[in-house]
Amino acid sequence: MTSRTMVTLFERAADSIPPRPQFARPLTNPYVWNVVADAAREVGYTIH
Repeated sequence: MTSRTMVTLFERAADSIPPRPQFARPLTNPYVWNVVADAAREVGYTIH
């Protein structure tokens, strides 16, 4: 679909993803923003 590598999970893998996230905060949360900014910087992305 995107000409990039894709991961497909079948029903056997259903329990490999937790039913809900262990951490859920809005992107406007300062902690989350810092984590995203650090990750972006690490891979050479710029965010605004």
